[in-house]
Amino acid sequence: MDLKRAALGEAVVTLGTLYDARNDTFLSASVLKSPLPSDALQVTKIDKFDVEVFYGDVQEKEFEAMSISTDLGLSILTGLTAQQGSSIFLLDQPDNHSLSAKLHHTLITTKETLNFGFTELKNLLAAKDVPSGHATHALVAIDWGVRSVVAAHQPSSRRMPKNVAENMFQSDFVTFQSIVEALTRGEHLTDHLRTTTGPDEPMEVTVYSDVLENDGIIVEDLQGGYEFLELVTLYAKEKGGGKGFPITYSLLPIEALALFLPSLGQIFIGRYVRPSSECSSQFLRLFNDFQSCEQILDGLQKRAGANAKYLHSNVLQSIITRKEKRNSALELMKTKLRQTLQSVRGGSDPGPLWQLLSEFQEGELSPRNLSNIEKSVQQSIDFPSDAVSKGATYIGHNGITLDDLILKFSHGDNYVFFFKPNFIENDCSWQANQDILFELLETKRPGGLIAIVDCEAISMTLDRVRIAHFQGGQEVNGDLLEHRHFIADKCFATCNEQTVQSKNIRKPIQRRHVAVPCPGVNCAMAEIREWICPRCEAPIEYGFSDKFLYCECGRSLYSNYSFKCNNESHGPSYALYDLKHFLRLLNGLCQSKYLNILILGETGVGKSTFINALVNYLEFETLDDAIGFDKLNYLIPCSFSTQVMDRDNPSQPIQEKRIKVGSRDDEKDGSRGDSATQRTQVYPVTFNMGDSTQTVRLIDTPGMGDTRGVDFDRKNMADILSTLSGYDELHGILILLKSNSARLTISFSYCIKELLTHLHHNAAKNMAFGFTNTRISNYTPGDTYGPLKALLQQRPDMGLSLSTPTTYCFDSESFRYLAALKNGVPMPNKLDFDRSWKHSRDESLRLISHFKQNIPHKVKNTVSLNGARQLIGELTKPIAEISQLIHSNIALTEDKMQELKDERLTGDQLRDRLHVQKIQMSAVPLAHPRTVCGNAACVEVRSDGTEEDKTVTIYKAHCHGQCGLRDVQADQLAHPGLIRCWAFSGSQYCRQCRHHWQEHLHILYELVEKTVTAVDGTIQQKLASHANDLTLRETALKQHDQRISEYKQEREKIRDAAAKFGVFLKKYSLAPYNDALIAYLDYLIKEEQMKVQAGGSNKRLLSFTEERHKHTEAIKVITENLNSNANWETMSEGAIDRMVQSLYKLKHFGSTLENLRHGIATAHEATYREIPFIIRRKHGRDFRCATKPPEPHRHHPMPVAPETKSPVKVFFRRLLKF
Repeated sequence: MDLKRAALGEAVVTLGTLYDARNDTFLSASVLKSPLPSDALQVTKIDKFDVEVFYGDVQEKEFEAMSISTDLGLSILTGLTAQQGSSIFLLDQPDNHSLSAKLHHTLITTKETLNFGFTELKNLLAAKDVPSGHATHALVAIDWGVRSVVAAHQPSSRRMPKNVAENMFQSDFVTFQSIVEALTRGEHLTDHLRTTTGPDEPMEVTVYSDVLENDGIIVEDLQGGYEFLELVTLYAKEKGGGKGFPITYSLLPIEALALFLPSLGQIFIGRYVRPSSECSSQFLRLFNDFQSCEQILDGLQKRAGANAKYLHSNVLQSIITRKEKRNSALELMKTKLRQTLQSVRGGSDPGPLWQLLSEFQEGELSPRNLSNIEKSVQQSIDFPSDAVSKGATYIGHNGITLDDLILKFSHGDNYVFFFKPNFIENDCSWQANQDILFELLETKRPGGLIAIVDCEAISMTLDRVRIAHFQGGQEVNGDLLEHRHFIADKCFATCNEQTVQSKNIRKPIQRRHVAVPCPGVNCAMAEIREWICPRCEAPIEYGFSDKFLYCECGRSLYSNYSFKCNNESHGPSYALYDLKHFLRLLNGLCQSKYLNILILGETGVGKSTFINALVNYLEFETLDDAIGFDKLNYLIPCSFSTQVMDRDNPSQPIQEKRIKVGSRDDEKDGSRGDSATQRTQVYPVTFNMGDSTQTVRLIDTPGMGDTRGVDFDRKNMADILSTLSGYDELHGILILLKSNSARLTISFSYCIKELLTHLHHNAAKNMAFGFTNTRISNYTPGDTYGPLKALLQQRPDMGLSLSTPTTYCFDSESFRYLAALKNGVPMPNKLDFDRSWKHSRDESLRLISHFKQNIPHKVKNTVSLNGARQLIGELTKPIAEISQLIHSNIALTEDKMQELKDERLTGDQLRDRLHVQKIQMSAVPLAHPRTVCGNAACVEVRSDGTEEDKTVTIYKAHCHGQCGLRDVQADQLAHPGLIRCWAFSGSQYCRQCRHHWQEHLHILYELVEKTVTAVDGTIQQKLASHANDLTLRETALKQHDQRISEYKQEREKIRDAAAKFGVFLKKYSLAPYNDALIAYLDYLIKEEQMKVQAGGSNKRLLSFTEERHKHTEAIKVITENLNSNANWETMSEGAIDRMVQSLYKLKHFGSTLENLRHGIATAHEATYREIPFIIRRKHGRDFRCATKPPEPHRHHPMPVAPETKSPVKVFFRRLLKF
């Protein structure tokens, strides 16, 4: 077959020269004698220029431009054929980080062709000189001229983006190309040749040409390349008789040449088979891959060497080792290919050639494998130096410690980028975190610290790349990216930080998430938004009892707040509400965002562990997710024991490990059989549910069957009912049981029956049964099912049954596994715990879904008896005070009547005294319970300065102004719970006043007394009709006499009600009964006795003493009637409520009594406190893979005060589907 072969700078050969295509070389012999006569040649003048430009390293295209076939290309690359002249540029290997371009400038001057029409040609044969079997072709034509290649390389710039540098480089070379093309037309445009690259980034220009035999020459710039091309044309025409140099050879197979010269048929011709063009092309690409591999490794070695101080020593060594393997692999392939290529071209089986190709394309020595250095390694080489160059401080292989730096820069905001090199490739949030880092570096303030920490270098455990925020030397935000995603769509409400009360603040029960429109002028008032605090980022709640807004910072009055929503049209500033309108919105908030779940169970059932596990099940989809989280979430301190057995070493004793989860003063850990929960405790767990905030109150109760006896069971039941009475609704009641109890204990049966007795029958649909430790019963109720079913059948009227919607099977062992692991005690059989986690989590979600779908049960119906007890308790002090108030008003009215009987009063003096004065009282709640001393030395009794010369008690000793104890009965002297007050600190005596603790009491409010004028309608009518003095006096005396009678009637009704209340409490109290009113009257009597001793009036003392006597007598009468079953129906809880409502309707003192009770209830309500719990983890990991981090939240000035930054978290995403 014909061959057209590029000249590669070989020594000049003549027409007729023999060629061996098997190794692409010319032989020293020729088929023609030389010199040839002119008639044997056909000479054609051409004088044609050709200019081509190639960008990058495109070897195949450059081969094509030089008429180098893929077959010849392999010969060149394997070393079968040497290069000289212009072809030397093929050995040029640019840096892979540089920009490159090549301009091929070719002049074809003449074409010489063997003239087969010359009749004497056959006489010029020199067949006898032809070596037998070596030749495959003969040279029959030559294209003459000169070829030059101008190669330019532009080193990469760190100052300039790659695309900008590439555009500038190509712009320069396009200009150069156009000027060279003009030169071929005889135009000289060198004035247009201007480069745009800077002096610190010079372009490297090398010229290769046929006029240069063994090497190229380096010129200063493209101008030097242009000048070389101007001269090379002139020089070439002086060579080869004006023809120049061979550019292209045309070769004809000898068997084809024999058709023209028959005598050549006697020559033994070497066999030549051209290999598959596809195979050859793939080998060319393989050489390109080896070249690319070398460039990659060279670049990595250079960068690793420059950044060695940030790298482990083995990084650079591993790159050098790869380079050595690459060079060895290339040489091995060249050797094998050279031998195999000649063999196949000689006619051998082409199979080995394909096998060789496969070996180096896919094998261990393939360029792909050798250059496959992890992206993490590549970027880890550059990342530290890039960050340091922008102002970051590196911590890792340099021995610097983070703690020292944080301490040094503890005065301001500091940021630390924690990473491991492999996270660059494996953590999908790497790019987003890196963008935040560089953003922080751009805005870094002088004196601030931004550090990058290679955790692998310092052997620090790290599960993901993150940026931590430090303030004052403390970590306040563990993951800045997570934090930004969290606040990206949040609405903020803030107040002046100086108005925030943060000490001993406990949230009231009656509160709601603040969900109101934004007051911004450009914001839609119809769009309800939920608000969080920008400092702690917790949801803001409104307390109905005190008008405070609460977050984790503390609380501040609603009037102190301003608002900024996430609407783009809102603007940068915070907006203020009209306070009256804002208060109306707050008071109208609904409680649909709260879910109340009561959890009951026998002591030892694992209730506390279940609650802890529940929180984790709802937050983490898998056990591995929980293991990967840096902390262990828990609500209730608990502990358990596990054993470690070395079965491979039986002689080793079994080791017992005690695993402890958290601690709190009011809880035991339950490890020794005691109930871990010592009293009813409420855990409001707040989390995001879709676009809104949800709070689930987990009401944890003391275990049924208390280890301290039945009396404590009764107290616990009373405590449970008392706690429930503080809530309006109950969405679910979960009764926990073990799955392996073949029979129920007596104490549990008692507690279940007691509970069913006190629950309203409508609560049945809100009840569900949860079974713990069900892994041993294949996640079913197990042996407990039968006894429980039988117990429920004893009360068919309740409508309770064990069905799938009301039956839930849990297994908390996976939480125990997690807790043990977090305590450094790994347990075997993890796959079992993985399955346990998945099942328990699914059951937990099903349970919450079930309770959410239930119609919430009204607690007033559920615990009606306890509600009556609470109502009576709240009325105890108001009744005592109202009785005294009536006594005072009777005395005041009688005094007024004596004045009116004085006939000397006439005219205006009479008219001024017609209306009666009435004493009223109101309760002012204290912000916190106050511990005060009742000892005479700590009480000041003095006149109130009025005409009546009343004495008042001033508690001088505020022994603990803001006491946090929640279980101390207010207004009760020497309540046992007071011993735990801070004022005593474990001692019997007060640290403030030094008096015995039994002389102290809690007060929650102060009663304020005021005198008002009671306008009588009848007297007013007479005045309007201008009645005379006699008529006015008689009318007034008659009305006052009637008023006294009405006062006494109301007093009797109140006394009768108080007595019935006392009997009711005695009948229904689960705990030992104490008459609260008698106890309070005793306290008031003692207080009045001290006033009398100080010289005060004895009126109130006598009144209180009389009231106590009458109350005792009334209780005695009612109790006797009760024992004889008389009037029993009037003693039901419904009757109690009706009785209270009738008291509120009393003409003169009903509203005062109701207001007093409401004020006192409000003060007491503020003492029902919960332990809020916000799980700080905000999101799953999916958000971390976002390609771009959210914009940072900018805190703009608000009308009240500037904000500060601080962290927080919320949790639960899985509940979205509910």
